[in-house]
Parts: sequence; C-alpha cells; structure tokens
Amino acid sequence: MNTGLETMNNVYANLQSVITQQGIAALLPAQVTPEQFTRTAATALIENADLQKADKQSLVLALTVAPKTDLCLTDEKLL
Repeated sequence: MNTGLETMNNVYANLQSVITQQGIAALLPAQVTPEQFTRTAATALIENADLQKADKQSLVLALTVAPKTDLCLTDEKLL
C-alpha cells in the first residue's frame, strides 16, 4: 500500500519526466524553477480529484500552456 509520501513522490517523478520530455521547463519564466513548477503541479494533482480523472494528454497540454499564459496551477501564486 502506498503512503501519502510515496504517492507524492511517484506523482512528482512522473510529472518531472513529462515536464522535461515535453520541453515545458524551457517555457517557464526565469523566476520559476522547473522544480517549483513540478512540485506545484504535483500538489494540484494530488489535491484535486477532478484532475486525477482528467485525460493525461489534456493535463500535458495544460502544463504546456500554463507558463505561456502566466496561468497559476493552484490558487497560490508561484511568483
């Protein structure tokens, strides 16, 4: 059985891979590190049941569009 920490680590690792492979890190503003973006995305995914049910391609698209539009992934600002 996965603990909450194991789940968070798995989600983080999967997102980190996607963010790197899709070139999303290169789209981030200078003041937002790929680690911050990944951690925020992972937290949003874990805390939001609707996101967990979303189509994986849609999630990748949303992660790609977010930095281009200054869209926040959560209610908290990264900047």
